[in-house]
Amino acid sequence: MKLIHTSDWHLGQNFFEYDRKKDHDSMINQLAELICNEEPDALIIAGDVYDIQAPNTRVQKEFAEYIVKLHDACPSMTIVCISGNHDNASRHEIHQTPWEALNVHMIGKIDFENLENNIIPVKGKGWVVAVPYTNDRFLGDGFYTSLEQKAKEINGEELPIVYAGHAAITGRDFSGHQTQNDRFIGGIDCTGIEEIGETYDYIALGHIHKAQTFDKGRARYCGSPIPVSFDEVKSGYEHGFTVVEIESHGSAPRIENHEVECLHP
Repeated sequence: MKLIHTSDWHLGQNFFEYDRKKDHDSMINQLAELICNEEPDALIIAGDVYDIQAPNTRVQKEFAEYIVKLHDACPSMTIVCISGNHDNASRHEIHQTPWEALNVHMIGKIDFENLENNIIPVKGKGWVVAVPYTNDRFLGDGFYTSLEQKAKEINGEELPIVYAGHAAITGRDFSGHQTQNDRFIGGIDCTGIEEIGETYDYIALGHIHKAQTFDKGRARYCGSPIPVSFDEVKSGYEHGFTVVEIESHGSAPRIENHEVECLHP
């Protein structure tokens, strides 16, 4: 399975009274070109699509236009877009049914009663386990174990399984983020990577804006595609999209970062 992993677009950001629309237009054009060249099986957008939970109508319309543009770049591609802590989960799902006609899956909430609804098939290639941002107090004991078990049950063909989540993972490089302590980053309580489970061939994460790969190359924050603060233009920060190839279930993923040119650095 081949996929492209992106997150933290922060559409609608007003940066010191500067509208980022042209920057986002340029970023999406670069992503569409990458999709056209790579022809991935799936595109994962790992949360924080918007900068605020109540984006105006213009920004929501732009998001819809962007998704259609990305779909048209590779119509066979499955798109999985989860909500982040900057997004409104209900707004994320309001047009879920018509989106699915384009093989776009907008996942804003966890269906605790039917976990299979959070496991998206990539036809003949694999599965994406979509876990939008959810406050830890709602997850309950045993959530990750139950989700992992459901993924195992569904994966009868032993295809690659990808976990897509929006979370703060303990012990990562949080450069550029406001931190109260090492357990609470960017407004989210931290989760240990070991809690998520061992079944997944690749863990596609959003929330932390500094791109980094960890857990023996199995997990990655793809980072923000363009800087959203002055702290994100320091040395060591890379901004781009991540292309991932997984040969088979149980094999190590091949990961490659594709840099995004920022229109207004």
